[in-house]
Amino acid sequence: MVDDERCSSMKLSTAPGTAKNAIAVVSVGGGGDASSRTPWHGWCFVKTPGTAACSKTRLAALCMLVVFVVGFVMLRPQILHGIAWRGSCVDRVSVADYVDAPNRMHFRGTSRRLPGCIIVGVRKCGTRAMLNFLKVHPKVQAASGEVHFFDNDDKYNLGLDWYRKHMPFSFPGQITLEKSPAYFITDGVPERIYSMNNQTKIIVLVRDPTTRAISDYTQIMANKFARNKSVKLFETLAINEYGEVNTSYKAIRIGLYYRHLERRSSPENRYASSMETTLSETLSRS
Repeated sequence: MVDDERCSSMKLSTAPGTAKNAIAVVSVGGGGDASSRTPWHGWCFVKTPGTAACSKTRLAALCMLVVFVVGFVMLRPQILHGIAWRGSCVDRVSVADYVDAPNRMHFRGTSRRLPGCIIVGVRKCGTRAMLNFLKVHPKVQAASGEVHFFDNDDKYNLGLDWYRKHMPFSFPGQITLEKSPAYFITDGVPERIYSMNNQTKIIVLVRDPTTRAISDYTQIMANKFARNKSVKLFETLAINEYGEVNTSYKAIRIGLYYRHLERRSSPENRYASSMETTLSETLSRS
């Protein structure tokens, strides 16, 4: 072995520009039988100033790398298969379900239910505000967006199971709420809702037809401006060439509430009759 006194008595000289945090390896020779020497026989490792601090930093970085690799290997199955949080337990789901993971997070005991109440319209009459007000109540769970299930034949043909998957999770006793203002002006919607559940509650909001038409026009105009499209004046659209109200203009046509109710006169369409009575009373007081 190398004599410690020989190592300590040596003077280490470093070339200009040598890093301070380095280890100098110096040959100190050595005698004895070559066969009895170790691979490091005759060498002395001398630490230059600052090497200890550098070694601790590198050791800490290495430990962090090891922890990261071990953690990744352990969590890799969960990352690949997805995690669904259900109350106090974690269940592994398929890769296909992982895509829908944000929508699958729910409390134990909850499930998706068909709506017990639907806001069917009318557009630009405060339907979004009404939805937000009702969502504040702890007994109400509302769909996040307009599903347009009953007014779209392609979606309706997908069946009620597809519709249910677009509803929020709710506890037993809570009311599931959905809002699609196009339901009010689309033929066949009342019959479809009735066939789903004849006890479904319907909410209809109405507004002064003129004010509603102007609000409708303003929203459409803003959307067209955003896409750099030309926009006609409201007077040009709302008044025809004979100086009469242009009932073919959609913004005006939506506000003709009585016409939409007249088309809902089938015997099974109970909610239409109820809406007609309520609207008649409301409009007569205004």
